[in-house]
Amino acid sequence: MTRIIIASIFLLVFTSCNMTSDTQNLRADIQADTILILKKISKQGNIWGIDIKINGDFDDTITLIHTNGKNVAYHYKLIGGIDTTYHTDWYSDSCLVKFENIKEPIKDLQIEYEFFD
Repeated sequence: MTRIIIASIFLLVFTSCNMTSDTQNLRADIQADTILILKKISKQGNIWGIDIKINGDFDDTITLIHTNGKNVAYHYKLIGGIDTTYHTDWYSDSCLVKFENIKEPIKDLQIEYEFFD
């Protein structure tokens, strides 16, 4: 009986943690230099961090910049393809993600992101 109660509590905690996830997904085909705007979920409070996971295939070397549009900008050179997660402190309710130096279209780019409050 004790095992059943412990298993039930474990399942309850596990499923409730997954239900409160603030992860958002975005799919895009990028034809040219592009700016995407990622925003927190409206129910979230003050933001202190962000995870951005990007997955896609391309042939070029492109520049990825994520910025708050004011005083913070992180620059990354991406060569050939992406399957990376960027985790950083972040203190803004939105994040601009710029793709620069696009020469060939990027098909089915997948971005999964989460703002932490």
